Amino acid sequence: MAASAAPDRRSLLIGGTVGEFIHCAPSSCSQRSGTARPIATQPHPLTPPSGLAAAISAPAPPARAAEGVYGPRGVETSMDALEGRGYGKSRIDAGPDFVTTDTGLQYKDFVVGDESSPAPRVGDTVVLDWTGVTLGYYGRPFEAKSKVKGSAFNDDTKEYFRFVLDPANTRVIPAVQEAVATMRPGGIRRIVVPNELSYPNGDFKTWGPTPSTFSGERALGFVVEAKNSMIDKTLQFDLKLVRIDRK
Repeated sequence: MAASAAPDRRSLLIGGTVGEFIHCAPSSCSQRSGTARPIATQPHPLTPPSGLAAAISAPAPPARAAEGVYGPRGVETSMDALEGRGYGKSRIDAGPDFVTTDTGLQYKDFVVGDESSPAPRVGDTVVLDWTGVTLGYYGRPFEAKSKVKGSAFNDDTKEYFRFVLDPANTRVIPAVQEAVATMRPGGIRRIVVPNELSYPNGDFKTWGPTPSTFSGERALGFVVEAKNSMIDKTLQFDLKLVRIDRK
């Protein structure tokens, strides 16, 4: 008589428990064909832990009511995710080594300049070299020392920014006028400019100083012309008073 066929043993996942499925030829195990016999009692490695399974099977919590995130009809009123990250600050604190004026301008002198020469007076023409960065927005430079016509403050071939010192001057931003009014020739001063002392309505083409390159105009315009209130429009200028042309 021919030998009976060997059972075909295969692993089977039944209800989270590993079992052995025995499939035989009818002549050898007709009574047990298609039966399963457990061979292990430990959970299958792919079976989630009981706590996780409960969490998965638990009903989802109800949606949180709009608690200050979105107002009626989805109008955004605040952004909890940005809290504590420095966005939307009303003013940047430049640090204890800066002087803050009554208007909110912050400045620090790197070089005082010629103290024997008086500061400019109203009506005098001041000649400035300057650099600028978008301090509140990634510190992107919009006017750099390495201009096309020069590479440092002492380069005599570059075009300087000239204007008549006058509070009524509508061609120079208030921060620069205020800063220059107390500088001496040769002095170098860094100023941190809040938006209210910057370019009115973001108009950097009418009000000076204006970037000398197209890339500088784009960097400055992206910030000061932005309608997005989350962009910090604080600017930083480094000013060198090259000379004063007395009236």
